[in-house]
Amino acid sequence: MLDFFNDNVREKHLDIGPGSGFFLDRATFPTSNPDIVLADLNELVLETAANRISRYSPRTMVQDALKPLQTEEKFQSIALQNVLHCLPGTMESKATVFDNFLRNLTSNGVLFGCTVLGKNHGLGQLGTWMMEKYNEAGSFNNLEDDLETLEAVLKSRFPRYSVRTRGAVAFFEGWAS
Repeated sequence: MLDFFNDNVREKHLDIGPGSGFFLDRATFPTSNPDIVLADLNELVLETAANRISRYSPRTMVQDALKPLQTEEKFQSIALQNVLHCLPGTMESKATVFDNFLRNLTSNGVLFGCTVLGKNHGLGQLGTWMMEKYNEAGSFNNLEDDLETLEAVLKSRFPRYSVRTRGAVAFFEGWAS
């Protein structure tokens, strides 16, 4: 996952749902002084990730991924690492996040991320049981998320996109024109 992140992260970067800041902390940025904005609904997540990458002086914003970004600022890369499978609704309704952030990509900018697919995932019995438990607990909302729908929503929004899987995880990229 880190290699995928490094392949896509750019100098001016927006990270939606940065979690603990793991990927940002270990990322190889194309510059020694990247411009990073962290966005999440949870202020503790923002504080944790910002502290972890404080050497970059990141900016933070409280932001719902299902609503348009509160700024017109443009970014060369926007990450949605491990976000989609946590959002409520169908993959079609989750695709709102692409609509919300596409306008904030620079020309040839990339929106990328990964998500755990809940349908046709090929997980064994234990993996399926764990996925169901995460969904019951409300941590995941992905039992109906599938590769075909993810690919369709990307294709309808981006002039160029890529989707590949590794196990139950789909890695996606969409480039602005």
